[in-house]
Amino acid sequence: MKKLLSFILISGLSCLGMNAQIISNKIDLSLGYGFGKFGGDEMINEDGFIAPALYSNYDSQYGISIKGIILKKQRFSFGFSMNYTSAYDWNTDLYTDYANSSVLLYSISPIVQIQNKPAETGFFNRFRIFLEIAPAIGLSKLSLSSPLFDIHNGIAIIEQPAGSNDLYYGLKGAAGIQASINQLFSIFIETTSGYYLVSSSLYTDSDFLNFSLEAGVIIKLKMNRRFFY
Repeated sequence: MKKLLSFILISGLSCLGMNAQIISNKIDLSLGYGFGKFGGDEMINEDGFIAPALYSNYDSQYGISIKGIILKKQRFSFGFSMNYTSAYDWNTDLYTDYANSSVLLYSISPIVQIQNKPAETGFFNRFRIFLEIAPAIGLSKLSLSSPLFDIHNGIAIIEQPAGSNDLYYGLKGAAGIQASINQLFSIFIETTSGYYLVSSSLYTDSDFLNFSLEAGVIIKLKMNRRFFY
């Protein structure tokens, strides 16, 4: 996964020719791929009841994002993103409650982006540094390898849920840099942090933190068709 991100960046940067002037555009469409990690404590203490956390004990995570940005002004832009995240390898030393489980996160977000003013020539003609803030709402889909507990009615075992679909919502922020390869394509790398609220009958987590590093490709649409002289 890390090798793929490095390949995207090295391949893109090797194509940069600093002599050609880049003209600005009005719409960016991006596809990104990255990896991440949930933050938080391994255990949750809720009024003296101690249980393992779900999200923060996943050791592996990757994600895909699709984003559209409308470049309305020189410093401010607005857009929308769809994100998919997969987490697996749940592990803690003391418990096996969620061993071999997985979580899929699907979310959508409106985006406000702040970026540096594009320059006529030089570094900031090809490179754009940006900050983003975005509220997010999504679905967390937990899949268990086996039920967490069994209930007996005296005759047989009552079948228990093997997973749950839970709504989550929160706020995330991102910082990154975008580099133009030519008039039609750019590459980018960004880091994102998010805080989300969630509720489920199958785990005690009421919130979670998520951190990710992502790289990808941007298609530039609706060029302004004006060169600087």
